[in-house]
Amino acid sequence: MEVRREYGGSGSNLFRCAKPSGWLTHAEERCSLKLECIAGAGYNTSIANAELRDKGEYPLCLALGKGSRFFDMGDLVEWMTDLEYEQFSAGEYRGLPDAPAFRIVEGDLPVVISAPHAVSQLREGKVKPSDDFTGPLALAAAEIAGCHAIVATRFDGGDPNWDPLNRCPYKQALVDHVKRRGIVAVLDVHGVPAASPFAIEIGSADGVSVLARPGVDEHVCSLLRDDLAPYLEKHQREIILNGAHAARGRNTVTSTVSRECGVVALQLEVSTPFRVPCGRKGHTPAGEAVPFTDAQLPYEIAVRRKPDPACVEATAHAIARIARELVVV
Repeated sequence: MEVRREYGGSGSNLFRCAKPSGWLTHAEERCSLKLECIAGAGYNTSIANAELRDKGEYPLCLALGKGSRFFDMGDLVEWMTDLEYEQFSAGEYRGLPDAPAFRIVEGDLPVVISAPHAVSQLREGKVKPSDDFTGPLALAAAEIAGCHAIVATRFDGGDPNWDPLNRCPYKQALVDHVKRRGIVAVLDVHGVPAASPFAIEIGSADGVSVLARPGVDEHVCSLLRDDLAPYLEKHQREIILNGAHAARGRNTVTSTVSRECGVVALQLEVSTPFRVPCGRKGHTPAGEAVPFTDAQLPYEIAVRRKPDPACVEATAHAIARIARELVVV
């Protein structure tokens, strides 16, 4: 079994799993998720599984290959929930204070799934709330697909989806990773409130970010409609393309990657029922910045009181399928 390497900017940590408890399965090994800093600045490693097994510890992300699935039904949601609450929502959604600003997880499939708003950001001098559960959703989808991922893990005084490239370490690292690893596509995952009139909006900057493969944005919409059909009907939502969240801005992750690297890049805005599997810390995020308007809040609370974990799991698998399809389309 091959182990993925994980590294981050501004110092790096390796996600670790410890204390076997039966949450996730691969080669008959089951382990619970724990996050443990085990290295300092510049850490970049590939550790043999045998070495970890000797210590009773297993890597969070395993290179399982294209199309593999290692989560048992229900395990994925519990894994996502623990990861959100143990890391991303720490410090009023600023992340763990000793974590790097972001982490990159290497995979086999030449696609990157990104979550730049997994923790709070600073935009034009004001704290912007995190898109909660986008970090775990991106990591889960990348794990299922066997592809790469990059996630923001600590508030660093910037906003990767707003700041220019020359002032954004997250995008600089992503662009470098795309070029060095021969990445063919990037999926940038964000979150929107439950009151949004759609389940997921795909943004391709009106087709500009998919010039390398025109029409692939419409194909992705079709895949999502097929894979999420029961939940779209249940929640009375639809998949849309290039609405208000089309990633048209020059400094969005999507526009930057497509322009700088010449690859397909798509922004995925995922609404609450398709992203948030539970409300363990209450029914709305309680960070230092208010994530919802007064008009949005009552409906947001109502939706979060009755989460749909199966819908969130289906969304993770649907995003993973997109990643696989983008390699072969």
